[in-house]
Amino acid sequence: MEKWIEVFFAVKKRSLDGRTNAVVKGALFMLVSSLLGNLIRLGLVIGLTRYFSKEEFGVWATITSLAAIFAYGDFGITNALRNRLSQLKDAGIDGMRKAKSFFYSSIIFSAFIGLLVAILIILVSRFISFDFLFKTNNLMLKQQGTNIILLIQFLIFLNIPLSMGLACFFSFNESRYSAIFFFFQSLLSALVVLVFALSDLGIFAIITSYFSMIIIINGVGTFYFLRIRGWLGHIFSLREIISDTKELISLGIKFMGYQFSYSFVQNSGTVLASSLLGLNMAAEFNIVQKLYGFISGIYQSIFNPIWGGYAEAYARKDWIWCKRTLNGSIAISSGIFIAAIALLLFFGQHMLSIVAGINYSYDRVLFLLLGFTSLFSILFSTGSTYLSATSRIDLLLISMIITSFVVVLISRYLVSQMEIAGIALATSVVWFVLMIIVTYRSYSLIGNKLRSKPKV
Repeated sequence: MEKWIEVFFAVKKRSLDGRTNAVVKGALFMLVSSLLGNLIRLGLVIGLTRYFSKEEFGVWATITSLAAIFAYGDFGITNALRNRLSQLKDAGIDGMRKAKSFFYSSIIFSAFIGLLVAILIILVSRFISFDFLFKTNNLMLKQQGTNIILLIQFLIFLNIPLSMGLACFFSFNESRYSAIFFFFQSLLSALVVLVFALSDLGIFAIITSYFSMIIIINGVGTFYFLRIRGWLGHIFSLREIISDTKELISLGIKFMGYQFSYSFVQNSGTVLASSLLGLNMAAEFNIVQKLYGFISGIYQSIFNPIWGGYAEAYARKDWIWCKRTLNGSIAISSGIFIAAIALLLFFGQHMLSIVAGINYSYDRVLFLLLGFTSLFSILFSTGSTYLSATSRIDLLLISMIITSFVVVLISRYLVSQMEIAGIALATSVVWFVLMIIVTYRSYSLIGNKLRSKPKV
């Protein structure tokens, strides 16, 4: 293990401290969990493409993409809390007491805000119908999609406080617990969908059961986080909640804006394909994206342990560790995803027929462009992890908000010229630009610290 760690981080043996070991072991736990979890989800997709009609799968793809956007409606509190707990964990009894206070205040605040936003969305739906997201002549399916959105958004906002403990495991270098709960989340949600499908229940019941099971597992995970911390039960006051929230909210608002816009750009392709080209094309787009997403979903899981490592290294001013970790992450990320693009270009047609059957056509251009989208997106995540872990997200926020508008404008123009490939080209271009910006910014900040303090 130590030899592997030395190769990955290019560090001398004397530098193999607890942080590096914790990050690598946590990354390995997350890789195994994500591999198993994504295999299960891939199996779920294989089953659903055969159970659902193509338009029904388009509804599934659109709903899950929207859910990924709703999932960041916590005002960024979760990420701000995670950074704060990383700082407090080594501050003794007083630090842990304050950490507990922050955690409970964050849960209460996110639950209250989530309820308000969910109610607001329901009120807005009385004046603006969400059926414009589903371009189809099947009016019943369009109405079902609208009803599912209204229920799912409520479940997603409920999930935010219930899943907070899983995110905070990383602050304490306990990635193994998040990995275990992620695996069971994938397994049980897929089993419930399978049972409901075999029972011949409708799309509404299948989709809502899928999200409900995720919420239950996340709630159990948060309960376990509180139990091993010894934090079950807490006497708090309104003044304490306001004080804690005020301390987190300034950073949290930035994280919220960044998370919402990031998730929108990440999932915009399927939503735009659904609204501009129809549910059939959304299904085509999403199924190719899921093939790449199977690889990126597994690999991207390592960034949470690395996030915790960056936060600790930043607090201890270990800039050399930060630079070496960033170098290694970028090199490995590039190699893996270039290989993934080559693999799917050569064998994409066979994999598509295995996953989706004969109803989905192989488009080499779409596979290539979405491959570039995945490559640039994962390199963006590699570069931005340092910025997020150290709360230096102003540039991330501004660039991502601008990109949210730009990707829609470019996609609308390119759709008229290239149809579905135009959306894929638009997403690959914007992720390339974002990747260049954040990678330069991360190296610049680390370089400035190294020049001011060459020795740790």
